[in-house]
Amino acid sequence: MDLFDKAKKFEKLATANKEYDFSKSITLANKFDKKFNKTSQTASSTEPARKALVKLLTNQWTADQANFPAEARNLYSSLRYPQGELSFQNLADTATKIYQVLTKSKNQNTINFATKNLMPFIDSLKAQSAKQPSVPAPQQESTVQVPELKITPSKSKYPSIPKDVQTKLNKILVPTGDIFPLKEPPDGILGPETQKALDAFKTKYNFENLPLPKLIERIREHEVPTV
Repeated sequence: MDLFDKAKKFEKLATANKEYDFSKSITLANKFDKKFNKTSQTASSTEPARKALVKLLTNQWTADQANFPAEARNLYSSLRYPQGELSFQNLADTATKIYQVLTKSKNQNTINFATKNLMPFIDSLKAQSAKQPSVPAPQQESTVQVPELKITPSKSKYPSIPKDVQTKLNKILVPTGDIFPLKEPPDGILGPETQKALDAFKTKYNFENLPLPKLIERIREHEVPTV
């Protein structure tokens, strides 16, 4: 059994067996990391980003074990022990799947981590992917930096929107999977994500021709089903 198979077997045990001691699993995972890193023949241009993403997810798993679902752990395992080089797009796709799993959680801290920490990282990975050639040149060192964990666009270029409308959009559209959660607490800024949420509401409820003030009234009047 090679190192990859051992790592996968361990991850399956650690994620599936609830009685398995978590602290022991983390200690063993760190040992696997050291051995895994020694098996790499050449440094990948995306390796710093992969390690940073793994660290971000490891910190969340360690801090809140109960609210890191098994499905997210299995995806995390494929990032921690990849069987080959992962592109920025590969990293972004897997991280997006983890994001989708975490935002289905009923735990607000888990949702906050996904929206405030993981999603900005995913956006940075996608931006890096757009800059990369489709086939990396062999034997060429890269100076790609680790993606920023926080993205803070200028708020002055966007108009404002009532904060209660952003909160209501979350309640209406997030449970049905029409949008990713908007910031909590709301920022009152009609940025790109809020605009996407408005467009999703217009399309879903046939309000395409309504001006913004009327659309805001419809959002406020909309009844949110209780679970």
